[in-house]
Amino acid sequence: MRRFIRIAGLVITGQALFWIGLGGLAVSFSPRLDHILEVFLFAYLPTIRAVELTGNYVGGSNIIYPIFYGVLLGIPTYGIVAASAVCLIARRK
Repeated sequence: MRRFIRIAGLVITGQALFWIGLGGLAVSFSPRLDHILEVFLFAYLPTIRAVELTGNYVGGSNIIYPIFYGVLLGIPTYGIVAASAVCLIARRK
């Protein structure tokens, strides 16, 4: 259990730092780096879509909030999935 928590914490922290850095770069060099941001957002599309379907957002908030909250939901979700996969693979060896 300690191993799982440690790995999940590392993966979640790594993703959060990655998104902070990528967000800073995307804001700084907006027209040039938009396509790179879109590639990384594509990985979080399931959680973005889930937030969009359950959020009942209207108007301009339908553009921004699902992406923001979807990535925030995806970071711990993917961290837990990755830690589970690593622990299961390590257990089988």
